[in-house]
Amino acid sequence: LINQIIDEKLESLGFMKYEISNYSKKGFESLHNLTYWQYDNYYGIGLGASSKIDNCIIEHNRNLNAYLRRQNTITKMINSKEETMFNHLMMSLRLVKGLDLKEFEKRYGLRAVDVYQTAIDKHLKMKTLVIENDYLHATSESIKLLNEILIDFL
Repeated sequence: LINQIIDEKLESLGFMKYEISNYSKKGFESLHNLTYWQYDNYYGIGLGASSKIDNCIIEHNRNLNAYLRRQNTITKMINSKEETMFNHLMMSLRLVKGLDLKEFEKRYGLRAVDVYQTAIDKHLKMKTLVIENDYLHATSESIKLLNEILIDFL
């Protein structure tokens, strides 16, 4: 109920919900956040920063003293194609517009509706996910249940 009140009030003030917990005026969405949710590459620079380059997650040392001594230990984690595809799906479903199905196929050479057929079919029938204009997305009601929905994609 409180989320509905917040949504309605912000909409009446000209803000739109573009992500599970973010609102903006049209055209003023956070490009920084959209980079994460669309699972694009990004570079993190500095203490505790992280980067994502294709299937590689890079994390810098979070210890200030070590960082100041130029001991910037970097951890690299290479994700499998399956892990990368799931992370892309998970992050994109945080967006109101959802997962760009054409972009997913372009990146991985596989259709998301084939890779996740069982889960997608289940949630299309339950009306917790919909496909519109080549995007797979949660409904305004089901976006609040995203964690529960994503369990079926694991």
